[in-house]
Amino acid sequence: MTKKNSIKITLLLLFSLSYAPLLATQSLMFSKKEHADILSKRTQEHLDTLKNKEDCLECNGIIFQDEHNWNVWINGRKIESTCPHCARQHLKISDVKNNKIRLEWIHKGKKHLITIGPNQYYNAALSKVITINTTP
Repeated sequence: MTKKNSIKITLLLLFSLSYAPLLATQSLMFSKKEHADILSKRTQEHLDTLKNKEDCLECNGIIFQDEHNWNVWINGRKIESTCPHCARQHLKISDVKNNKIRLEWIHKGKKHLITIGPNQYYNAALSKVITINTTP
């Protein structure tokens, strides 16, 4: 074996020994929990960029006494059971439970039938309900 070949084999062996621990860990600088938290935050930040205020309805809260007495907050606006329409946002609440709201929303000429709850918003561009991550 030539000196050049033995150096190549030695370098290859050293590289393979140093590379194996990198495969075993997801991160060299963070614990598994810290790494998961970082990925969760990145995902939430990505979802927040999709949250264009004009194309979204967010459920900010529900106060439910019974099917005839309730208050909900959609995009920061209070809607009461005495007037379940919000002409300004082109929506009508059809049913309220203690943790869910069913509503109709006319957005850009298209009718959306939506069921959302607290910490959720509906993205009309995606036609999808998205849950807001509330954990720090």
